[in-house]
Amino acid sequence: MRLTVGARLRILYDLLAGLHYAHELCDYDGEPLEVVHRDVNPQNVFVTYDGHVKLVDFGIAKAMDSLAQTKHGMFKGKLAYMAPEQVRGGPIDRRADLFAVGVMLAECVTSSRLWPALPELELANRLAAGAIPWPPQDHAVPASLTAIVARALAVDPALRFSTAEEMRTALGQEIVDRDDVPSDWMLGAIVRDGFADDRERSGALIGRAMRAPPDRPMPPAILVDEPRPEEITRRLLDVDGAAPGLEDPGGLPTPSRPRRRWLVPVALAAAIPVAWTLHALTRNPSAAQGTLVAGLAGESPSAAPPIPPDVARSITAPRIVSLTGDLDTDAVLRADVTYRLEHTTYVAAGATLTIEPGTTILGDVATRGTLVVRPGARIVAEGTRERPIVFTSSRAPEDRRAGDWGGVLLLGRAPTNAQDAQGRPSLGHVEGLTDRGGFGGDRPDDDSGVLRWVRIEYGGVTIGPNNEINGLTLAGVGRGTRIDHVAVRHTTDDCFEFFGGTVDAHHLVCEAPGDDAFDFDLGYAGALQFLFAFALPTDSGANGIEADGDPSGGSIVPRTAPRIANATLCGPVTVQPGERYGILLRNGGAAVIRNALVLGFDVGLDVRGRDTDLDVAHSVFGGSRDAAIAHVETPTEADGPHEDDDHGLDERAVFLPRNLLDPASGVPDCTGPRPRPVPSGGWRDHADAASNGADVDAGFVGAFADADDDWLAPAWLGDAAPSESRPR
Repeated sequence: MRLTVGARLRILYDLLAGLHYAHELCDYDGEPLEVVHRDVNPQNVFVTYDGHVKLVDFGIAKAMDSLAQTKHGMFKGKLAYMAPEQVRGGPIDRRADLFAVGVMLAECVTSSRLWPALPELELANRLAAGAIPWPPQDHAVPASLTAIVARALAVDPALRFSTAEEMRTALGQEIVDRDDVPSDWMLGAIVRDGFADDRERSGALIGRAMRAPPDRPMPPAILVDEPRPEEITRRLLDVDGAAPGLEDPGGLPTPSRPRRRWLVPVALAAAIPVAWTLHALTRNPSAAQGTLVAGLAGESPSAAPPIPPDVARSITAPRIVSLTGDLDTDAVLRADVTYRLEHTTYVAAGATLTIEPGTTILGDVATRGTLVVRPGARIVAEGTRERPIVFTSSRAPEDRRAGDWGGVLLLGRAPTNAQDAQGRPSLGHVEGLTDRGGFGGDRPDDDSGVLRWVRIEYGGVTIGPNNEINGLTLAGVGRGTRIDHVAVRHTTDDCFEFFGGTVDAHHLVCEAPGDDAFDFDLGYAGALQFLFAFALPTDSGANGIEADGDPSGGSIVPRTAPRIANATLCGPVTVQPGERYGILLRNGGAAVIRNALVLGFDVGLDVRGRDTDLDVAHSVFGGSRDAAIAHVETPTEADGPHEDDDHGLDERAVFLPRNLLDPASGVPDCTGPRPRPVPSGGWRDHADAASNGADVDAGFVGAFADADDDWLAPAWLGDAAPSESRPR
């Protein structure tokens, strides 16, 4: 396997982006940490099977405020990639890392080592004297690339590129017009092909371990050969010769040293060929200095290395900092700082992320920023009516659109009905997360924290076909969690999706979802009150309430069984192909709904499946359509809106006597910037005063008592977005 020059330049181009990120790291107060990697070399650059470039092994990286000092005469790093000032033992900064990238760039464009095979002492003396062998005499290199390498390899740091981003910009101008620069997918395919034998061997080992009889303990580890670093480099770059290595106690093996074997936990073996992931970490508020480490891309609860708290770097101003990586200690986000949420940020078990009222978190568009609160972790986002906590897009307000960033996911340890392929109870896994998306357990009172007076908008990034992140995902969240006054606006998928769990919530708003407003799966069993959904999309498949029991047709427990009181579901009104349901219950689920106002849908409700159990009463279904409550189903229709898909249940006969069909109300205007249909006197007379298990008794239909019921505070919901941004 040989990479083209364009592919090599692409790898270094992406490497410089990661390096710039590390160099720019700041603490929570926006103070630069001035991190220097000090060991940038080919062995610390990994390309994943997805074509992503990772800079790893920050084990000797150093923040400028670190108290640790290198002893005189000792080197840290690979000598062949060291800058002259590093060899001399003088002070170094980020430009030493750029020198190392310059060496790698020289080797990429010449397909040979910059330095000949020299004794280490001679090599060190030449570096210290600034005798850099560039430009080459025996390789034809374009003048523009020669100039970039020469600047990166300047003996005087002041003559080098000042930042990794500056060098990346120069390199980008060289690759923009090349026809041999692969995309992420193509680069990943090259790596997958080059390491096919390795993947097959490790997959076979894992497969044998997984097929072990149930009564035989799974071996805790398997032996995997460690590829020599120079072998990996040669496979990818096909360069001549081996880089001189520094024999230090922690160094990687060289050809003269025996190959070591890693004792690798079975659960992690599959992750090793994929990637090592950089976790650039910053100062712990309770510690004297920060640490930088590398961690595995995969994770096992019992075997994964501990990951210190990740954090923040300055983006455009000292008061704008970004969040990414893993937070494993308590942290506070302050209202006087704006945060940029980048990549997938995890709050680890045992940590609490507290967010002050009035704080704004910008979901980064370029990296699909997503916040995941893992099982055992907590988020305390407690805003106020006038000072809500806002998660929104990093774009300018006028440019924000649904799907700009990921969303917010709370993963808990409450019961679910998730099963594995053999039908055995298992952890659930959230769609949209490639790793660490597990949830569920046996703790119905589990506490994932507080969400109050929170607005989440313009999220729901698309991961793949039929695979999007919801605005707010609640997976296995227990009733010890407090959720109220949460608004989700303009998302490409559901506003709220509940995967199992027992959490109760009230005063929830869904505005302009791309799919359902409120979706329930995997055995959710909690009480919800005061729900408002409007501006639903006109395409088929988007429903006000959608609940699923067991898609396999069984009767697994716990059963999906939400209890809902006082919901106003304002449908799309416009007649379009397909059908949108106010309430859709399927696959053996159960739901109890009281005091709902269901308006403007093609069909008010539908029940599907033999063991599905819907109990709707004291509710009003408005609109002039024939199916304002339900279709008349006939056994003779094999497919279509009148198909008997519930084994003879006559929804109209069951639900009409217990609810109010009010064609006189017409179809209300649910398309305005902020509709708020309120009940009439007759509807109040129809209401059930019982709370249905929710916190508050409400003797009225819908989410609003009357025109003066003002829990839709303008400061909380924000301005209405331009109509073209709505996923219609």
